[in-house]
Amino acid sequence: MEAWLSQHFINSSLIAGGALLVGVPIIIHLINRMRFRRVKFAAMEFLLNSQKKNRRRVLLEQLLLLLLRICAVAAVVALIARPILPKDLPLFGEQEIQHVVLIDDSGSMRDMLGETTAFDAAKKIAKEIASEGERRPEIHKLTLILASQPSQPVFTLQNLDSEFLAEMQSRLETIQCSHRRFNLVDAVKVAQEILVEQKGSVLNFHFISDFRDPEWTEDAALATAVHDMAAAGISTNLARTVPERHANLAVTELTGQLQIAAAEIPLRLRVKVESFSDRVVENVRVALTVDGTKLPRNLVIPKLEAGQTATQEFDVTFLTAGPHDISARVIGAEDSLEEDNTRFLAVDVAAQHRVLVIDGHVNRSSAEYLEDALEPAPGITGFDVLSEDVEYLRRNPLNGFRNIVLLNVGQLPADSVRFLEEYVAAGGGLAWFMGDQVRPAFYDDVLYNQGEGLFPVPITFIKDLPEDLGESTEDFRFEKHPLFTNFEGQDNPFLADVRVNKYFAIDEDFEPGPNTRIIGRFRDGAPAFIEHRFGRGQIITFLSSGGPDWTNWPRNPSYVIFQLELQKYLAESAAAEANYITGEPITIPIDPTLHTGEAEIRLPSAGGADVIRLRGGEARAADDQAETTTTQNGTITYTDTDLPGIYEITRTHRDQTTDVRRKTYNFPTSEESPLALAATDVMKSRIGNDVEVHVHDVGASGWIDGEEAGQEMRNWLLRILVFVLLAEQLLAKRLSFHSTQSGVAPLRGNRPTPTSRPQRTAAEPAPTTGASA
Repeated sequence: MEAWLSQHFINSSLIAGGALLVGVPIIIHLINRMRFRRVKFAAMEFLLNSQKKNRRRVLLEQLLLLLLRICAVAAVVALIARPILPKDLPLFGEQEIQHVVLIDDSGSMRDMLGETTAFDAAKKIAKEIASEGERRPEIHKLTLILASQPSQPVFTLQNLDSEFLAEMQSRLETIQCSHRRFNLVDAVKVAQEILVEQKGSVLNFHFISDFRDPEWTEDAALATAVHDMAAAGISTNLARTVPERHANLAVTELTGQLQIAAAEIPLRLRVKVESFSDRVVENVRVALTVDGTKLPRNLVIPKLEAGQTATQEFDVTFLTAGPHDISARVIGAEDSLEEDNTRFLAVDVAAQHRVLVIDGHVNRSSAEYLEDALEPAPGITGFDVLSEDVEYLRRNPLNGFRNIVLLNVGQLPADSVRFLEEYVAAGGGLAWFMGDQVRPAFYDDVLYNQGEGLFPVPITFIKDLPEDLGESTEDFRFEKHPLFTNFEGQDNPFLADVRVNKYFAIDEDFEPGPNTRIIGRFRDGAPAFIEHRFGRGQIITFLSSGGPDWTNWPRNPSYVIFQLELQKYLAESAAAEANYITGEPITIPIDPTLHTGEAEIRLPSAGGADVIRLRGGEARAADDQAETTTTQNGTITYTDTDLPGIYEITRTHRDQTTDVRRKTYNFPTSEESPLALAATDVMKSRIGNDVEVHVHDVGASGWIDGEEAGQEMRNWLLRILVFVLLAEQLLAKRLSFHSTQSGVAPLRGNRPTPTSRPQRTAAEPAPTTGASA
């Protein structure tokens, strides 16, 4: 009996005592019936006749009064016991009740709540929902899904019996929160699809998340998905796991000129720290680690305003060539999200970076200036310059060079053009410098090729730059561009001495395409520097000479600065930093003519011991990696990249040699680091007022144990109680007699119409009354 009561009342222990209280009005009624003695007197005949006529009506009225008093006591008892009958007792039979619980396991759910996390709180709420369903396991069913894998539920349509609860408890303990960003809209839609298939059931959707502000204010998709859920007749609950916004700092960038990293050459890196807090943070310290060894000094940011970003630069010198790892970590700051405090960077350090210079002059006079700028002495800049003639392009492989520079090249053989196109399309950097050997017709027809080739513009003829007749003292006018960063700001005394005599003019009708940009002009406004994208590679073109033929620039110190920056920029653009966000797949190209189809991925776990072995080509992935690996069109795709760090990918060649690539995966700070919470009224307004959606604050467990259903019943019980009490008072007044004259006792048990009794005079004798027991 107690078990049955506990399924229908929150305070079931009070039901027994309440049932006894219901009998109180009956006892009082019976006692009142026994209080009076029957007395007969001379004038009773009329009253007895009247009583016989009204006895049945009076009896019904008295029983109705008794019933109203019993109902009043029962309503008070029900208010205290808080019934939850509407949830479990449908009108006809016992309907099946479906619960779909969606847990948000995105990166922000790692937000710390004391000793636990928001994700731990979400799992606790899910277990409480399941435990409440155990009251009626035969009709309650639960489906549990994660935002990371909504199409693969953790549990599907499980009866909430004790055996399942034990299994659920064990399984939830093994589930860890991810480091990724997920599309919550897709997860909500999957949950709705699961529920609408359960026709004839009572449908409940429980969405457990931290509900961050950007998800609701910057995009209406999530609110629309929740609205559609509620509009489909599904009881929708949004349960918060985080009570308030917490302070948070994040390392949002760690980068530098990685493509020119060379052994024993200082490499300049920069780190950015962003505040996602709502208050000022002082003395922010950033610890730097190189190859697992912490550098002796930390970077210090004296003051970081709320919502602002601070940038610090530092130099690192690698003594040996090869792969190196760097990390930057915020330490000692008040911070609730640990995972975005660290950022990783993989650097492949070369012994030297080779640059190929092709000079169209027979004596290679222009190349000498470029060699002096890039490699004044071995080991100074990290560049190794090789100067050759045009024939070198067709006789030697080009993929060993970081960049290629062409100086005053008249024309190229067709196969050389093809080799250059393949080199740049694969990510190589290319620079053009003009001169008197250049043949415009060849450049326009073959190299420009109507905007599809290696040259960015159609050139026409050699033009003289007129003498400066204005106030300007510089022949160059640079646009804002990373290539000219060192020339920005105040007037550069070196550039003021640069003079250009001749340059190639371009077609007046030329309009730059989407892959072409003019980044610098001559004093007369004609294009001077042009940036051009071809495939994965970058091309920079200077429409004057790279030697002293048309300009004195090669003899100016600024020429050295420009050439060094040019090689750095081409190298960075040609081979962009391999920096990815956790969750993005790793794609491994497999060429059946070169590779065996086998590959390994070393995960960024502690000690680097976790190695995943994959098979591609015609063979499928290893059985234990089938869920996270696919093979298609000569590639192996690995998707389980949740852990931040450096992933090392090794391919095996048919000659049993291997090649190694490294990819850096970092926490998605731009999406998951902002910890501002969406206000409840904002969420409801975005969802819409035409549907009923319950947003539950942290710690509000009443909606789980049926308190809200009980509260809904209490509202009705209060209305019923007020009605019963009013009816009871009106009926009690009707059944009692209240004389308007003193000295007249009311008649109980009937309700004769009161009549005025004439006053007896003193001379009149008092009537005699006979009485019998």
